[in-house]
Amino acid sequence: MNPRKHLPPVVLLGGDANALSVARSLSGDGVAVHAMGLPNSPVRWSRFCRWISAGTRSDVQESWTRFLLGPESEHLRGAVLLSCCDDGIELIAKHREALGQKFKLDESNQHAQLCMLNKLETYQAAAAAGVPTPRFWVAQRREQILALKDDMRYPIIVKPLLSHVYASRIGKGKFVRANNFDELLAGFRSLNERAGIEVVLMESIPGPDDRLCSYYTYLDEQGRPLFDFTKRIIRRSPMNRGPACYHVTDWNPEVKDLALRLFQHVGLRGLANAEFKRDERDGQLKLIECNARFTAANCLVAASGLDLAK
Repeated sequence: MNPRKHLPPVVLLGGDANALSVARSLSGDGVAVHAMGLPNSPVRWSRFCRWISAGTRSDVQESWTRFLLGPESEHLRGAVLLSCCDDGIELIAKHREALGQKFKLDESNQHAQLCMLNKLETYQAAAAAGVPTPRFWVAQRREQILALKDDMRYPIIVKPLLSHVYASRIGKGKFVRANNFDELLAGFRSLNERAGIEVVLMESIPGPDDRLCSYYTYLDEQGRPLFDFTKRIIRRSPMNRGPACYHVTDWNPEVKDLALRLFQHVGLRGLANAEFKRDERDGQLKLIECNARFTAANCLVAASGLDLAK
């Protein structure tokens, strides 16, 4: 008897290259993989999964929730539900009890995951944990920015608190970069006042892309890391703002220590990733962002011997 025949199916929520990587990995182990996401997701055309058509960018969480908790997904009862995107993280966190009655869910502390989704809460938690961050400022109203005018050091990033909300309303890019105060006000106006997107103002850390490095782990129910993996970026395309296209896997205990300090401070469970950039002005590694899910570099992590999907 082949025990792999009895592995439950898996449903992937969203994602792009990371979802494709997870589908390939699990399918190779004999797991029936189902994926749901945006119509242009590359995993849609993969021979390693079955596509579920549900929703558009503007209503993704609502349509996914209706499908998962409704009768259309009854044939998937007992499947493992995995998120490859921020919308999926938020959906599972908000409906965890109901989803847990129908699907198998990953180890999680939903409050900590939602904290890691929100950029301002992430930076505030890092500061409380003693983890260095770029300078950042709360920006809920135009008057707050006017009061901060003399405290700014450019360039400044006008960054959405929730990246997936920005993606649903703006589409391209991840933030607005401002090189002076006029551009800062214009960026705030376009995101906050016109698109209704909550933002945080963040100092841009100078230096080339090879100052970026990351840590990956899986935290068990006691918050203990089951493995440690670090990597760094050599190049992004476009330079300084695009996806990474050249990585090096090497060991960096400083990245591990800082990331774990933050993860354990907020009580994160399950998959965890944190990205840092070394600030050449003071030599410190400073937090850029956290992801409590599979990331775009999942195929690299798997090729390095840590197949997170399994």
